[in-house]
Amino acid sequence: MSVVAALLIALLRVKTVNLSELATAFSGKAHTDSHYKRLQRFFRHYELNYAEIAQAVVALMAKNHGSFQSTEPNGSLGIVSSIS
Repeated sequence: MSVVAALLIALLRVKTVNLSELATAFSGKAHTDSHYKRLQRFFRHYELNYAEIAQAVVALMAKNHGSFQSTEPNGSLGIVSSIS
């Protein structure tokens, strides 16, 4: 299983972003320390695009909870919910 798939499953199980706790939710025969180091290596070499993540979160929120619009002139995340 890929690190991303294992990470998503672990996130759903433990409902936290703490790597130590996520490592405990990984399946397989490896020790928790090995899973923790695997997560560290993954995030060390993976660059997160926070703007894209924020847009995806807002899109999911709008899809599940009504419409959202930015309150900031530049479209940043000063978001107000207008749930319909």
